[in-house]
Amino acid sequence: MLFLNYSFLGGRMSADITPTSIENINSITIQNGLFDDLFITKDVSSFNSPLSNNWDFNTIIHAKFAGNLSAGNVTYSASQVSSIRFKMRKKGTYTWTTIFEVPINSVNDLHAERFEKYAQSGYLYEFAIVPVINQTEGNMSINEVYSEFDGMFIMEKDSGYYTVLNTSIPDRQRNRPSSVVVNPQSKYPFINYNGATNYDSFTATGFFIKQNLLTGEFDSHNGYDFRDGFMDFLCDGKPKFLKYSDGRAWIIGVVDSPKESQESSTDMINTTFQCVQMGAIDSSKALFKNGLTDTSSESW
Repeated sequence: MLFLNYSFLGGRMSADITPTSIENINSITIQNGLFDDLFITKDVSSFNSPLSNNWDFNTIIHAKFAGNLSAGNVTYSASQVSSIRFKMRKKGTYTWTTIFEVPINSVNDLHAERFEKYAQSGYLYEFAIVPVINQTEGNMSINEVYSEFDGMFIMEKDSGYYTVLNTSIPDRQRNRPSSVVVNPQSKYPFINYNGATNYDSFTATGFFIKQNLLTGEFDSHNGYDFRDGFMDFLCDGKPKFLKYSDGRAWIIGVVDSPKESQESSTDMINTTFQCVQMGAIDSSKALFKNGLTDTSSESW
């Protein structure tokens, strides 16, 4: 139909409804034929023959059926991604804590596996793997894990101790230094808070003894050597991460002098030590500053 020199509905299918949205495609099937390639891309502006072997950001799948069904972009990803970040946060919160960052120099570096030991007990966590390209973070791959354990852990980045015996944190003090200023002209005094200082201090106790992780048996015969090594660990002057089965956790420094006390037998020796909070456990910078991780990224 022509109207004022404009052609309306001039094509056979020009009146068809234009799709405004397409649901996500989660699978594809090809059958009953011989296929050289399966190529899927988000760039539909042009298709060249033969198909390019080079991946770009628009390529989704390129299967060449060269003796296998591989259709991924691992090699391309390794060439584009500078590092992979591992992050965690409690379910329902917004701040991600970066716990690892793995540089990517080859395809083999993408086979990264890390063990996270700073999760608190009794919380549902989200763990994310994030590709980093030119210092810019890509899309996250997220899974959920529920954390639960018994006893007490006290750890540095590459070492630590654990016990489920006679553990307790019987006291905790929140330190907020202040001074009371009396004004002779006023019935009530003023309170002067000395800076932004606001931290915990507490006492931790436990019976630390070497345990065979396969059999669960305790080695009481070499208890002194094990406790002596634990004392050296407490007194090495390095910040530590302490977490308890009830969900409490802190970045701490051990202060004063750790001491041992004997209970019912010579093999039952409890160790008690004083702790002072040194940082926020959900801060990537605090973990890095205190030597508990190798990265200080605070992105996202």
